[in-house]
Amino acid sequence: MNFRAEIIEILGVCMIFTISGGRVDSNVFSDHDDVPLSSLSIDSLTAMQFCIELETRFGWSITPEDLMSFTSLGEIERELANHVGR
Repeated sequence: MNFRAEIIEILGVCMIFTISGGRVDSNVFSDHDDVPLSSLSIDSLTAMQFCIELETRFGWSITPEDLMSFTSLGEIERELANHVGR
């Protein structure tokens, strides 16, 4: 399973309905996999929706506060892979 693609897809869906209305480009991981979360302007609503999607799709229950404690998308990707066991 391509967790990067899943993360990008989930963030894209979650960010459409936020105040920022931001979009996540599929090239976000192209240079390296430690894209800082701060560079994506993830607000609290996006974080909440992202956590709900992670639990729905992968059974990974994480709070928005825990999610935002990660420093990068690469770190989230690695933790998701560890959780899923792949």
